[in-house]
Amino acid sequence: MDSDPLNRFRSRHDRCVMQTFQPYPFHWVPAAGLRHASTDARPEGSLAYVTGTSVSTLCRQELSADNSEIAWLWPTCGGCDTEAHRIARKLAASATEGIF
Repeated sequence: MDSDPLNRFRSRHDRCVMQTFQPYPFHWVPAAGLRHASTDARPEGSLAYVTGTSVSTLCRQELSADNSEIAWLWPTCGGCDTEAHRIARKLAASATEGIF
């Protein structure tokens, strides 16, 4: 074990930085002129899909990701938004089940 506290901190910090907090099993991905939601795994260590990556969406489409800056400003897909809210409500209900 490294006896230098700073090195131990850096090691713990690096492990924490590499882990991404994801409260829901889906994430948003711009594609085909809208921001869609997908449960497809993103590339290891990445917060977004590479432009051109094929993704399955919550509105049941297979689309190519667009990771351009402007794409993140596109409107949200209504079908994905509805399904994302359904998933979030279901997770919230199961998380609070038995608390009250």
